[in-house]
Amino acid sequence: MSHIYVLNNGAGNPDGTLSVIDGKTHTLIANISVGPVLPYFVKVTPNGKYVYIAALQTITVIDTKSLAVMAVLPSGSGSNISLTNTSIVFTPDSQFAYIGTQDDSFVVVIDVKTHTLIARIYVGSTPNALVMTPNGQYVYVATGGSQVLVIETQTHQIIATIAISESSLAIDIMPNGEYIYVANTGNMGHSPPLQNEKSVAVIDSKKHQIIATVSTGFIPTVIKVTPDSRYVYVGSRNSGTITVIDTKSNKPISTISFPPFVEGIGPETIIFTPDSQVAYIGNILANTIGVISTKSHRLIAYILVPPIIQFTFSQPYRLAITASGRYVYSANRLNHNVSVVQTKNHTVISTIQVGIQPTSIAVTP
Repeated sequence: MSHIYVLNNGAGNPDGTLSVIDGKTHTLIANISVGPVLPYFVKVTPNGKYVYIAALQTITVIDTKSLAVMAVLPSGSGSNISLTNTSIVFTPDSQFAYIGTQDDSFVVVIDVKTHTLIARIYVGSTPNALVMTPNGQYVYVATGGSQVLVIETQTHQIIATIAISESSLAIDIMPNGEYIYVANTGNMGHSPPLQNEKSVAVIDSKKHQIIATVSTGFIPTVIKVTPDSRYVYVGSRNSGTITVIDTKSNKPISTISFPPFVEGIGPETIIFTPDSQVAYIGNILANTIGVISTKSHRLIAYILVPPIIQFTFSQPYRLAITASGRYVYSANRLNHNVSVVQTKNHTVISTIQVGIQPTSIAVTP
């Protein structure tokens, strides 16, 4: 059964919740409490058996059949929070979970079968984003310390350290595993942004070395590689642009700008249809989802997500797409709801009320 899992952080009061939506009827079927400590990311294991929720101090494991809480594990001391959308990765066989703890510079390793924490890997600074190689051999960790660390999954040890220009909030890997793309996000408080805060580092996964640096818009905060591995889309929050990188040449081939009439300051999340033909862009501080053709690299539509309060923003904060590519689900953080978008005609066909401040969303694989 296909479910959509929406994590609501509750803004600290009341407790955070996990809303479960039926993928056939687009109706809410459960709201599960996940404790008083702010949750920030949800992900489903590759085999579809468990949902993992990362919070400030805990990791909650939920069974997808019974929707029962199977385990609550300690993760960190819990004084800071990150809303990056790649804080949990699983080995392809669903045996291990690697989770970045946002305040004490560790990546924790969990045995998924026994729901036990088996290792804590010190990474020296905040592990903002993680990716797993397709063969499950390595985890790449983008940190707040201007470096990317490579963890070998067989030993749960760091086997390489790669220096980058700035700290990073975003990382992605080609589906064929050849290259890893890391945003040089830097300190978002700089005004104007630093020169280095407008580029992406390209890492060769065999050599664990940077082979190219690609120019982007200022403050790249989201990166996504197309399922066919042909292009990398890089969203730059402060410049309100998408930079398209050709993976063969590792050079920018197009810049897509959001017109001035679109409310917001830049892309926050990017997803693609399984056939790599269309990209959907959630815009922070906005009421729209941008739709881009990956053939022409041009905006072809805007999907309006009206705010529930006049003169505010709906903030389509996170997007997820079904395995069939038929529907896109938008977690609208300030609306406290989820929009169901039909990809055939890029229209909202349903709106589902969930919990307070939905900040992460996942779909059954």
